[in-house]
Amino acid sequence: MRRNDLVSSLMSSHDTECCGCAACHDACPKHCISMMPDNDGFLYPIVDLSACVDCGQCDKVCPIRHPYMEEKPITTLAVINRDETIRLQSSSGGFFHALAELVIQKSGVVFGARFDERWNVRIDCADTIEGIEKFMGAKYVQADLNEAYGKVKRYLHDDRWVLFTGLPCQVSGLNHFLSHDYDKLITAECVCHSVPSPKVWNGYVEAIAKGRNVTNVNFRNKGTGWRHYAYQMVVDFENGQSFKALSSSNLYMKGLIQNLTTRPSCSECIAKNGRSHADFSMGDYWGAWDLQHEMDDDKGTSIVVVHTQKALDIIPKLKVKAEQADLEKAQKYNLGLAEPTPLHKSYGKFFHDLDKRPMDRLLSRYLNEQKPVFKSFARRIFGNGAIQMVKKVIGRL
Repeated sequence: MRRNDLVSSLMSSHDTECCGCAACHDACPKHCISMMPDNDGFLYPIVDLSACVDCGQCDKVCPIRHPYMEEKPITTLAVINRDETIRLQSSSGGFFHALAELVIQKSGVVFGARFDERWNVRIDCADTIEGIEKFMGAKYVQADLNEAYGKVKRYLHDDRWVLFTGLPCQVSGLNHFLSHDYDKLITAECVCHSVPSPKVWNGYVEAIAKGRNVTNVNFRNKGTGWRHYAYQMVVDFENGQSFKALSSSNLYMKGLIQNLTTRPSCSECIAKNGRSHADFSMGDYWGAWDLQHEMDDDKGTSIVVVHTQKALDIIPKLKVKAEQADLEKAQKYNLGLAEPTPLHKSYGKFFHDLDKRPMDRLLSRYLNEQKPVFKSFARRIFGNGAIQMVKKVIGRL
């Protein structure tokens, strides 16, 4: 039997170009594609050839095989949620909550990333204000799509408003799956540097928990501030204790930023920077303290890239303060707004050793091989004074 190009590539080799968006999984009419973890913990499609009828649907919806052309944004905004409580609970300026609130008011459904009971990340949906709280806050782990695309399509066919938030590859996967735009669909991609392996995350949690039960994870706690990347990871345990680490010294975050723990396809991402066809891109307006100090009070500011007329028409309806921003200047502070970066020089060695020692020790071994990227990036942008500021903050913890 003839096999379409996508199935053939999956049969012949491990396709490291695959971004794990799961569009092929959701599109398969025979349900013969499963998303399974490889030895490194990343989900890849596995085809049951006994059930495959070679219809080609999986190939048609693949964003890797049929990438979109880059679209230039309409405008870029600095955004602050007018509810300070919401903003402090958010990773940046609270733009997601304002957008989700609008959709909920329209009796719509919001899709976002949440932790499950084992602290893995899954895409889920909610149609209440209380329900969207679990989607708030950055989650630096690749999510299980949980058959989200099919659910989005069913809600749209029921004539409900839908907000889908996810990574650029996930938004691109959804748009390929749907194959055309819907008036009541709003898509917002998170500005993304890359996504770490869930297996690395699970190993890291196990290493820092030391047998304690985890009760909460916050990758972006603002207790030490937001300005100059001063946030910290906080993991709470059932016994009342907490693990806290500044992003500049946290091994897990350093592994992400240095592309040591990330999915291979992230180094050649085909979806970011206007190539997912999202309505919005949303992330941290790092550098607001220099570029637009009137929009920075150390409580978090969002950078919002508006890609479509639909998105532009929505902005005045949101409960936010919004001002024009310069995307080109913002890109110098936020690596996620820039082009993809190469994998770490020891990437292969790290994953070869993945099961050989505790995750914190393994990360420390390979991250200490070269100068920390946080220091070099801070020096390049702010000079040596930034390094001294970070040391002072660490000294106060």
